[in-house]
Amino acid sequence: MNNQELSSQPISVLEAKQKSVFGISDEELKNYFLKEAVLLLPDNCTPNRSEREILIILYKKQKSIIEFLSQMSSIPWSLAIPNLYEVSTPYLLQDNIRLKERKQVSDELSKHLRFLSAITGKQHLAKTLFNYYRLQSVKLKKLLDTYYQDWRSEAEDTLS
Repeated sequence: MNNQELSSQPISVLEAKQKSVFGISDEELKNYFLKEAVLLLPDNCTPNRSEREILIILYKKQKSIIEFLSQMSSIPWSLAIPNLYEVSTPYLLQDNIRLKERKQVSDELSKHLRFLSAITGKQHLAKTLFNYYRLQSVKLKKLLDTYYQDWRSEAEDTLS
């Protein structure tokens, strides 16, 4: 091999790596996302829809999931339990509340506290899923840019 051939080889390998994600070709990634769409959104993946439409629908769903998970992972759930006690205790200590009503409110409060306790213990899962879907969304966005340069206007029309 001469020097010209050697110097051109790394460039072509680098270009090939830049065109794929972690050694996965764009075509394989597109197929993955289409399969994910079928699993996540089976009612939207009808034979009359194009791959482009299905991928845009998946992207929009991912954005909704990311927004939800962002909220779930950023709320200070550990403060919710003390706040709920603080708000409800003065009410429950009033003298003019009937015993039946006090018991009913106490039971409802207990349900909410158990829920908050469970959420607080699982908040790390929301953060993990948030990071996963955020990365997936970035990859899907890049893939849509590669295959369908004008997809954003269609996605924005239906996101609004």
